[in-house]
Amino acid sequence: MSYPSICIAGIDIELIQNLKKGTCISNSQQTIEVRPLLKENHKWNIDEHGTMNLYNVYEFEGDYLSKDFSKEDFYINSFKILDEIYELKNLSDDYYQIAENHLECCDGFLLINELINTNLPKKFSPFSKPHVTLGIYEGIVGNIYLKGNQWRGDVNPHTFLDENSFCGDIPITDIRFYDVKNNFKAKSLEEIKTQFTFDEHEQINGLISLGLTREFNSERWLQINTIHPEELFLNDKKYTCPLCSAEVNDYTNSKPSYNFPNFRCSNENCDQGNGFPWSSWDPNEYN
Repeated sequence: MSYPSICIAGIDIELIQNLKKGTCISNSQQTIEVRPLLKENHKWNIDEHGTMNLYNVYEFEGDYLSKDFSKEDFYINSFKILDEIYELKNLSDDYYQIAENHLECCDGFLLINELINTNLPKKFSPFSKPHVTLGIYEGIVGNIYLKGNQWRGDVNPHTFLDENSFCGDIPITDIRFYDVKNNFKAKSLEEIKTQFTFDEHEQINGLISLGLTREFNSERWLQINTIHPEELFLNDKKYTCPLCSAEVNDYTNSKPSYNFPNFRCSNENCDQGNGFPWSSWDPNEYN
């Protein structure tokens, strides 16, 4: 990640829904994780694509194609943002159950499991055939420290086979650790703690998105792409929308962007008069 360029990745919601229904992955090229890429060596950048926010839902048209056997690479012809937000708790509820049901019939899950193991390496030799290079795991990120302008930390992810793994001192590239308005300068730890909840051991618990870099010094290096803190999907507090009485989602400690509301109605048909569900930017709305 070098200003103004950014890397983006996401999950295929339609594929997850089909897996929940019992439909297996029929296309061996298809993966749950997707890495949208621009054609003709163009790159996503924060100035031109500032609307690419965490947990927004997008529709991409394009083709799976990779120059280095990264299975998730997807070159796009066009894309559009859909008027909805993906609730991470849906992924938390479904992901591991889907993995258990499809572990032996869909090789994508086996490859995701191979990405990390008991002796989690920091680097991988370049692949000679298509391979998974992204994965989401429940786990812990700790020993977070700043080295130069790069945040780093240890990661303890859990595989689908309930094995514990560990890898120390790897880069954290989560964009919320850096100031997008100041050339991606590393934020202070105090600023980071306004967006992430640290436990008594100074660790962040949640879902961890891991990934491999492109080839660098003849290796592909492991990094923490995004940390999805557990309060996003383990929050037992229930808030009610004053307009439609549906459940309200609390983004107070996990805002995907600076101007995103602290509270937002989960009912996409709710309309506060501007075409969007009821929202509030007041952090004390429900106090």
